[in-house]
Amino acid sequence: MAKELHEGRMIPRTPTPGPLTNYKPAIGQPVLGFSGTIEVADRLGCLKWHPTVKVPDKEGSGKQKTVAYPLLGDLLWFFHTGDGIRAVNWTVKDVPEAFDRPFAGQWPQKPVTAEDVDAASARSLIEAEAYQEVDIPTVKVTLEEIPKTLRNNLLALYKPVPHACRLDPGLRKDFIDEVRVRTQQGGRPLDVMLHHLRQYGWTMTDYHMALLRAIWTRELKVDLTRAVCVDAPLQPERKTVIEMFPNWFSPKL
Repeated sequence: MAKELHEGRMIPRTPTPGPLTNYKPAIGQPVLGFSGTIEVADRLGCLKWHPTVKVPDKEGSGKQKTVAYPLLGDLLWFFHTGDGIRAVNWTVKDVPEAFDRPFAGQWPQKPVTAEDVDAASARSLIEAEAYQEVDIPTVKVTLEEIPKTLRNNLLALYKPVPHACRLDPGLRKDFIDEVRVRTQQGGRPLDVMLHHLRQYGWTMTDYHMALLRAIWTRELKVDLTRAVCVDAPLQPERKTVIEMFPNWFSPKL
């Protein structure tokens, strides 16, 4: 079960305790430490491609020196399993070929050279090796691999998450329970929404947001590979999203 997700986590340049060291649920579990990306890059023969930055050498000297700059990961998951706590590192792109391209974050964009491609590949290799030495596998995840309907559903379901549900807790529970029963019977959420609107008031938006939130939190389990629409029957869940992508969540070291 996923318990925590860290975004944009720095990968240490020098010897540092591993991510599980200060993770309270993992206290008492044997953990490994990073040797640092500088040592990893040197070992792999990629030191010249390690990110660097120029900083003032000494206060007032006017000179600069070049120092190693930390690599940043995309997403780091913490999973609680029957065998203990484990972490998985995700590196994320829109399409698979993007892993071999340098980040185009500047404008106007400059032509990509062969050296740029080598540098991007080297940095990916350094990241994966740094995590590998602390028993954390790295998984390449692309948006392209997620079916479009599933992707659209997840985007829509997340919409109400930052906002508090306006419905009375008891009414919200009765509404979701009835939607669950109607789903098993092949009924539409819209019919339940209209019934509750006439009986108890509030607004259609309130019921719609409560429905989306219940699906997002898996209080209401439906098939997310089919469009989630209130005016059509929802389909009961056949497989969880995690089960759809086992290599993303339970990769082998």
